[in-house]
Amino acid sequence: MRKKSRQTAAHSQLRWALALSRLVTAGLAAMVLAASPSHAASPDGASVYGDPGAKDLHSSVQSAPPALEADGRSVFGLSPALSGGLGPNDGRVGISEGNAWATPQPSYAGEPPPTPPLGLRFFQLPEERFRGIPAPLVRQSWGHRPWSLGVLFGFIEGDALIDDWVYQDNGVIGGFRIGWDHQNYWGLEMRFAWASLDTYNGWRAEQAAGYPNAQAIYPGGSNDMFFWDTCVMWYPTGDTRWRPYFSAGLGLATVDFADALGTQWTETSFALPLTLGLKYRCTDCVALRLEATENLIFGSRPMGFFENLSVTGGVEWRFGGSRRAYWPWNPGRHYW
Repeated sequence: MRKKSRQTAAHSQLRWALALSRLVTAGLAAMVLAASPSHAASPDGASVYGDPGAKDLHSSVQSAPPALEADGRSVFGLSPALSGGLGPNDGRVGISEGNAWATPQPSYAGEPPPTPPLGLRFFQLPEERFRGIPAPLVRQSWGHRPWSLGVLFGFIEGDALIDDWVYQDNGVIGGFRIGWDHQNYWGLEMRFAWASLDTYNGWRAEQAAGYPNAQAIYPGGSNDMFFWDTCVMWYPTGDTRWRPYFSAGLGLATVDFADALGTQWTETSFALPLTLGLKYRCTDCVALRLEATENLIFGSRPMGFFENLSVTGGVEWRFGGSRRAYWPWNPGRHYW
């Protein structure tokens, strides 16, 4: 019994000591808070640092009834003292869900963004990944495999190589190309192509070769051509499965043919290819192509300017790009 009474007395003394320490701590905190300069206010309602107090805040708000914005917030105008020299409609203060807010509005607020000149609007990149009628690609993209390697084959026809002397007929063309789509709407492509066109002689060449009209016409020969050019690709619909495109570029074209007198003509000239085509993405790695290309060739005299029109089909293999999924760090069903 004596031991139990001693324990009770010890617990009672401990409780009294804890209560006394809490009381002393609260008193010291109150003294420090009262002596802090941040809570000392001047008689006119402003703090010692010059911040406007409650009196200045209420006087700065106009007495006119608040305006109501479209979202239901009450808006008050600011006095010149708080607006900092802004215009009459530039500084606003409001109350939204019990919280005061102030937003300085620039002089151009509400105006549409400036539009670029007409010549530069064509090169603006749209924000969306695709546009137009063709259906977009789902869970895949041309940009996931931006590089391409393809082959082409088709038919080609041309006009006069030398007026009234040598003319081109129909022929075949084939080759390969390397491309890179660096954006959904733009890309680059390099083409290497070989063509062979039949040639026939003009009336002046036949007369010079000694073939009268009553005899057989000189059989002619062939024009062997080589094309090497680089083009800029434009895809107006963006990242769609059916992908029309237009391309223009600059390169070189080589011709090699013989006339009725047996003179061999070989020349390399600047060429300007203009192409209108269509791509169709079959799988993640394979796409089909169909295109028509007008090759404008600027030769020297006596050949001068001439052109060839080719219609080709082809297949391209897509590759490159970074993987979007790496197991087990970033797993996923689609790796590109």
